Amino acid sequence: MAFFEKTENKLLVFAAVLVCTFICAFYFEPLLSLLHALNRAIYSGYSTGKLIASFAWFTLFALLSAIALKLRLSAKLYKVEKILLALFIALVALGFFLGAFQFQSFASNYKPRWLFATIVYEPSYKNWEASKFYHNHFPKATLYFAEQLFGIDFGQKFDNGRPWFEFLPLAKEYATAYFIIAVLAILLFLAYIFSIANKLSFFDFILASASSLGLIVYMLDGGIAAVPMSSVLFLFSLFLVRRYLTFCKEHLCKAAIALTFALSANLLSIAIFNYYIPANAFQIMVVLFMFAAYVLFFEAKKFFAKQSIAMRNALVLFILLCVLLYSLWVIRGTLEVYLFGKFLVDYSELGYANAMPGAGLFIYGLPAELSKETLAKELQKYGEILELEKTGWTAFARIKPAVRVTDKQITAELRKKFKPNTYLYVQELAPIPTYEAVYVYWPEPTDSRKYLRDRFNDIEVIKRIDKGKETVLIMRAYTGPVWQLLSVLTEIKENGYKGKPLVAK
Repeated sequence: MAFFEKTENKLLVFAAVLVCTFICAFYFEPLLSLLHALNRAIYSGYSTGKLIASFAWFTLFALLSAIALKLRLSAKLYKVEKILLALFIALVALGFFLGAFQFQSFASNYKPRWLFATIVYEPSYKNWEASKFYHNHFPKATLYFAEQLFGIDFGQKFDNGRPWFEFLPLAKEYATAYFIIAVLAILLFLAYIFSIANKLSFFDFILASASSLGLIVYMLDGGIAAVPMSSVLFLFSLFLVRRYLTFCKEHLCKAAIALTFALSANLLSIAIFNYYIPANAFQIMVVLFMFAAYVLFFEAKKFFAKQSIAMRNALVLFILLCVLLYSLWVIRGTLEVYLFGKFLVDYSELGYANAMPGAGLFIYGLPAELSKETLAKELQKYGEILELEKTGWTAFARIKPAVRVTDKQITAELRKKFKPNTYLYVQELAPIPTYEAVYVYWPEPTDSRKYLRDRFNDIEVIKRIDKGKETVLIMRAYTGPVWQLLSVLTEIKENGYKGKPLVAK
């Protein structure tokens, strides 16, 4: 066991376990689904690309940190430890500020719109992007900039931010700035970790790696207002408290101060950018789960070491145990959806007000040339098709389910059956009609009737108002705002529009 007493050996074993786990995951679907679910809970997003990036980040950090320990780099860098940390924090803050500034500057031209989307729809390439302040994809154009810079082509299996890169004003300049900030931030954090490698416990390495990855990810994909940022800020704050607030001896004190730091960072960003945090019970409970789990883990270690516990702490620990169990109960429901998907159910039989019979399915990423009849034949396996419309690479179906199946299972089967060049997703939803307005901004004055039919996918246009370069669509729809924008964009492109439209809510 002496081998595991050295941190560098723990890091090497950790890296090896990660590599083996990742390889096994691609041969064992349940494991891959579990990793996707856990990764999505902290870093959000559906893509395999983000999962690959996460594993690469942890693996490389572990290997490089182990090498730094072997080479005793901390002896050369320890004098600039706090400078490196301060520069990293400043750069990350600058990246978040720039992303928020870019979004708010753009959105100010379209007040009071809050959600924007655009598309690149070509025979050999299809991708789209939607952005709101609470999940900002504008900085994601950096990925496409990096592809162009290094001559890399990841194909269409990953979302590379190209639609915003080709649409936004000064997109290349912003992408260049994000790229420089991200690269410098990564290098600075590596140097910082090297400077403290000889004092870094394995637990602190995990905290540092997980939180720094989250900061870089959300700087480029999500922004400061993304709700999952709370988890990342807590982890990073906990790392800093453990490292620098040495007067705080008790783990409850450390966790409480870290939670306060994380909330303070959120409040500061609210004050700067004048937004509100949308309620998200899942993400709030993830933070509370981390908080309670951290304290209880170390208190349990102390208990088993001493075989006793002070009575004055018993009530606090009982409360923390209740917080842990309750947060886990709330988290479990969302994690199950992330892991298994949502089962198709007949919402009209469940008593939902105004629900149409059956379950709604929104699909995107289908081969554009795939016929509606071929898709219908495939979907009939899951139940009676009550409604089906297909527009290009998108489709909407209403199905009365006859088998127990989830949207995630349908996604896997459609991918296997049709082998699309793009990523393909299916989302189950309640077919409850709502009346919505969508705003279309054209590069030049356009008659919307040339490119937008009165009926497509789940959308029925009740009224349209053409104002030259702007069209307002009053619609009845089943899907949520994001899918409505995608359907409108696809309809416009499928009907031959060559320009670059912007749609908004």
